Amino acid sequence: MIKHALFGLLLASSTAAVAQTTQPATDPLAPGTPVTTPSGTTPATPATPADPATGTAATPATPAVPGGSATAAPTDVAGIVAAEWASYDVDSNKQLSKAEFTKWITTLQSANGGKAPTSAYLNGAFRSADTNKSGGVSEQELVKYLGS
Repeated sequence: MIKHALFGLLLASSTAAVAQTTQPATDPLAPGTPVTTPSGTTPATPATPADPATGTAATPATPAVPGGSATAAPTDVAGIVAAEWASYDVDSNKQLSKAEFTKWITTLQSANGGKAPTSAYLNGAFRSADTNKSGGVSEQELVKYLGS
């Protein structure tokens, strides 16, 4: 259930609208300067087939290249946890108390449109996430729990 909520949050935070900043060539498949979007992402380019008549070799497609903007939303579990950790570790002790953990998990559920988790579910989730049984969930434990 939590994995689905995290996936929904991840999907929602990584689907920003991107507008084109330069006009495409008259032929969108024509080689030329790659189009750069405001987010700094260079789009993928298609492969070109080999031409036996001229002896031209095929060229492989190139994948889109992310711009690496500092404001880009993280798309992995560790990145999301790192980005949001301070919001939930309100006492800044590098451990989530049961109440802080419960708030985070409940927020994940509601962000994904799910119903509020039960006390039994939250208690079990906290016990599972607190692998060293310290009474708190560290950032690493949360990443491991959400990523499993």
